[in-house]
Amino acid sequence: MLFNIFSTGMTYTASVIDDALGFVDSGLSWINSLATWLQLVVFAVVVILVLVGLFTILKKAIKAILVIAVLGAVVYVLDMQGIIDLQGIIESVTSLFGALVLKGTLI
Repeated sequence: MLFNIFSTGMTYTASVIDDALGFVDSGLSWINSLATWLQLVVFAVVVILVLVGLFTILKKAIKAILVIAVLGAVVYVLDMQGIIDLQGIIESVTSLFGALVLKGTLI
């Protein structure tokens, strides 16, 4: 059953990749048909958009890491003060996950 899920996922992923590569190929052939100076303009715009997207993703990743670090510190302090029972929470979550796996609902 798990193999069928993976093979279906791989088939879908391969078709999406083929479609994306087809779009890239048609885009590159369109760019090659332009004048040289216009190709430079198009590539400059693409580089600017890629850099803006990269910095946006980095900014969001840094924010996510900071939020996770603060939440981790809060949970650590609460656990050290004895306000929450972190080991009991971990055991209940892992036992629930193990029961779901054995029952077959996650696979």
